[in-house]
Amino acid sequence: MARHLKIVHEGLEECKCDSCGRKFTTKFALHRHIRKVHEGISELVLPCACCGKKFSAKHGLERHMRLIHESAELCICPLCNRSFSTKFAFNRHTKTVHSDSISLCSPCNMLFPSKFALLEHNLTVHNTSKVFACHECLKCFPDTESRRSHEQNDHGVGTSNMYSPTTQSS
Repeated sequence: MARHLKIVHEGLEECKCDSCGRKFTTKFALHRHIRKVHEGISELVLPCACCGKKFSAKHGLERHMRLIHESAELCICPLCNRSFSTKFAFNRHTKTVHSDSISLCSPCNMLFPSKFALLEHNLTVHNTSKVFACHECLKCFPDTESRRSHEQNDHGVGTSNMYSPTTQSS
């Protein structure tokens, strides 16, 4: 904050690149810019032993290893039973292989092979006697207002005050 006050409000001189005119608030940032942009020297010097991605700081590499390459438990795809050693690999698999077919239950985070299977799950497992299903994607809502808002915001369609035929009770 003190640096901002001096630069913006007290007119402290900025560091300017002689090659391109870009301005920086510190000499360190200017020198880093010159090395990276004008001298072609990359600061990405710490490579990941697993995938080769490079990082400029140890904490960045450690975070990458923790999120991408480490897993506490084996992830098994419920749609094809393929197993993955990391959540990253599992998520990449579901997005690329099953993206058109999977449906996620928001309350319990279970995956289903179709929107209809998700609807049946919501009706039986979550004991929803009156479920208002989206006419476009079959996502379930506890009331018509929630469904109407979802349909307008997510699908850009008009609304209907009727129950979904699959959820009417007799």
